[in-house]
Amino acid sequence: MGRVGGSIDQRGAGEANLTFVIVCHCNVVTDGDIAAALDGGAKTLGEVCRRTGAAQQCGTCIFSVRQAVCDHVSRGIAPREEVEVRAAS
Repeated sequence: MGRVGGSIDQRGAGEANLTFVIVCHCNVVTDGDIAAALDGGAKTLGEVCRRTGAAQQCGTCIFSVRQAVCDHVSRGIAPREEVEVRAAS
């Protein structure tokens, strides 16, 4: 949780442009943290939230987290279906 992530755009001679977006303000989770969770094996939105701590408090960031996951997936990582499991009645 709270790892500062982002991309580095090398501008030359020691200059870098660090770009990251805080997606979950409650737990200070960035889009870089979400990408790291996906790169580390998370395959579903729920797994990303559990690994990063995003959407674990107020939950208002869940749509932003989902968008960050979709953006990452659209760059070539295949998603796994998340299936809801219910107890038999």
